[in-house]
Amino acid sequence: AYHQRLKTLPVTTKKYMPLVYEIVRDFGHLAQKDGLSYTSHLEATLDVIYYIHAHLHRKVTVKKVLEHVNKRYNPLTIQRVFTKEMNMSIRDYINMEKIREAERLLLASKTPIQKIAHELNFYDAADFSKRFKREIGMTPLEYRQQNSQID
Repeated sequence: AYHQRLKTLPVTTKKYMPLVYEIVRDFGHLAQKDGLSYTSHLEATLDVIYYIHAHLHRKVTVKKVLEHVNKRYNPLTIQRVFTKEMNMSIRDYINMEKIREAERLLLASKTPIQKIAHELNFYDAADFSKRFKREIGMTPLEYRQQNSQID
């Protein structure tokens, strides 16, 4: 539900930071009720995640993510904490989310593969296909042909 709300917000820190605070507050309440551990770095990790999602169709890089979080957190600490909490680097998370979004676009539309590659800021269609195949085990075209419900 949070992600759906985020998709409707304009891509500005002023608009999405209140949602990040709400998520952290809600998670804190859940953590207390369920006896889960809550780290003080969760807010920063969520900030990174939501920044990446908000900018997925733009040129999102680790450098841009760190410039964004540098306003509130130490970038070196964020990289370390994010990797520890998510079990992957910020770069790997960006790439994973780009591939997930590509999967969604391949199945939900007839958008040409070259255009999807361009929309998600891959270097070119060949780079997109190579990365997609490495992660998913088939090319974008094969994936679309085997899984698409669109006629």
